[in-house]
Amino acid sequence: MADLLQDAQYALAYAKRRAAEFQGEVAAFLNSNPYAKVIEQNADGTEDLYKIKLVKPMPIGLRGVAFDTVNSLRAALDQAGFAAARAAGNDGRNAHSPFRENISEMQGTIKQHARGEGRSKDIPAEVFAVIVAFQPYKGGNDLLWALNKLCNTQKHEIVVPMALRNTGGAVNRVIVEGGPADFGIPAQWDSAKQEILLVRVARGVPRSVDIQVDTFIAIGKVDGVEGQPAIGILNGLPGVVERIISAIETEATRIGLTA
Repeated sequence: MADLLQDAQYALAYAKRRAAEFQGEVAAFLNSNPYAKVIEQNADGTEDLYKIKLVKPMPIGLRGVAFDTVNSLRAALDQAGFAAARAAGNDGRNAHSPFRENISEMQGTIKQHARGEGRSKDIPAEVFAVIVAFQPYKGGNDLLWALNKLCNTQKHEIVVPMALRNTGGAVNRVIVEGGPADFGIPAQWDSAKQEILLVRVARGVPRSVDIQVDTFIAIGKVDGVEGQPAIGILNGLPGVVERIISAIETEATRIGLTA
């Protein structure tokens, strides 16, 4: 079985390398000071708007590295299922990993597999049960479910630059001296303008503003993980996939699928 799993292990190892590359390239980008503090007037000139803006474009290659990482991880799972199917004497054309939207859909897929139907029907029942036990659906293992969503998203949307106000749990991380300020505004990243409005301060009053922010590369428009730091997601996924592949190998050996 070890020989049959070599393609899955290769895809997993490749994904790990790409995830490490992603982390290094993100660090280099953030160290290049791509964000700047700016002060702009509001429309009627009565307030100063303190913002953080992205002033350097995110390297376009980051999206490709992230895309390679998640697709290699899903490929590793499909290749492991294929290997088990072939070892059981099936052709493996229907050995896809059973990602589903919710537990109800997964229960339907389990019944379908028991009838010898569906896109996972070539995977031996015991191995299929091992994969399902990892709960690859929303509300089960959400990180694993997100893997499939990431693979199905547009490459240009998979990761995006972002900045968030770092309040440390309180707004006193934004310090204004000498004048009134509005801290109640929603401090949300505007992806269209590539900026975040942090505080409004009345004009004509002496003041000193200290703005603390976190800057990072986030997951883009992907349900369940949108806006989360991409490094954390891409570093967490290989461990999940590795555990599934290891469990598949263990179960395949137990039921005698080894050569």
